[in-house]
Amino acid sequence: MDSIKPSVALPILAVSFMMTSVNAIAPSLATIQAAFPDIAPTTVQTLLTLPGLLVLPVAVLAGWLSDRVSKRVLAWVGLGLCAICGAAPTLSDSFAFIMVSRALLGVGQGIITPLGPGLIADYFDRDGIPLMMGLQNATNSLGGIVTTFAAGLLGVLGWRYSFLVYLLGIPLLLYSMLFLKPAPLRERSPGLSGQRASGSWNGLLLLIGAMFIFGLLVCPLYANIATVVKDAGVGDSATSGAIVMSVGIGTLLSSTLFARARRALGSFSLPAGILGMAAGYYSLSVAGGLALFFVGALLFGAGFGIVVPSALVKANDCAPRGNTSLAVALFMSGVNFGQFISPFAFARATSMVGLSSGRGVFYLSALLLAFCTVILALASAAGRRGRI
Repeated sequence: MDSIKPSVALPILAVSFMMTSVNAIAPSLATIQAAFPDIAPTTVQTLLTLPGLLVLPVAVLAGWLSDRVSKRVLAWVGLGLCAICGAAPTLSDSFAFIMVSRALLGVGQGIITPLGPGLIADYFDRDGIPLMMGLQNATNSLGGIVTTFAAGLLGVLGWRYSFLVYLLGIPLLLYSMLFLKPAPLRERSPGLSGQRASGSWNGLLLLIGAMFIFGLLVCPLYANIATVVKDAGVGDSATSGAIVMSVGIGTLLSSTLFARARRALGSFSLPAGILGMAAGYYSLSVAGGLALFFVGALLFGAGFGIVVPSALVKANDCAPRGNTSLAVALFMSGVNFGQFISPFAFARATSMVGLSSGRGVFYLSALLLAFCTVILALASAAGRRGRI
């Protein structure tokens, strides 16, 4: 078994720290909307979701290139784009410029999305991979917590300052470039779980479709929390940042305990995670004070931290032989594309049912996730009976 040496693990984890930073500006969306009153709210919300649209094709391309070009170099290029293009809106009052910058941020995110797991597979054997994957998930969550909270604090000074949080990518890039040595020559790891993939594209495509729907239902929290907090009169962008940070804390805790939860819940781990997210959305939809906002965020994050690892394990199982990195890229692309479509889909859906406010979006999301919980629980029960 490879020992998890800090000198090897930390430079790889540095690349992963910014993987969830796209949502960092969520606490400042309300002030950005106020700065651009002529821009439709759904268009402003695409500042969160546009990067995800670019992640889709770029991640697939990066997954393909990672077998032909040094993963280290690709990861450094992606991290550099995240830092520079993420912070670029600080320099301009043009909404078009901000949109272009966010699109280029998506290119950077698309490059590093498949390379985090890919680097782990290159540097560690099948005994070291599961531990490193857990550390990477924890690093992703920690990065989301830090960047979101910092962006919320900076947003109090002005909406442009919230984008400065992406400059954190520069010291991370320099650290990785200085200390991430070339991978040792070894037989290529067959998969993220340490087991040879033997699935099919049909199963993987079905999972990607499911994750597209999941992305649709995840985005409303980040797109609407700043407006809901402002309308409720319970805080400013810093408060919104703290609430979104609580989502990351919930995710961090549940991801850390994921292996135990999966052993205890078995095939019901996925519906249990979805139920936690539904409970979180419902709490946010009825919250009148800060306490319930934070409880809802923690519940949502705890559910999220179970759903994503469960789905990643399934993606690894579905991946055709030798295509694990590409499978992960496609998997994450499904989530990101769903997030991009989400503001427009919910704008239409909520207008049809008369729930036009941010709280209404949260309530509708809770209902849809509860419905998904029932379907998945029934499917899990049927599958368990079929194995008896």
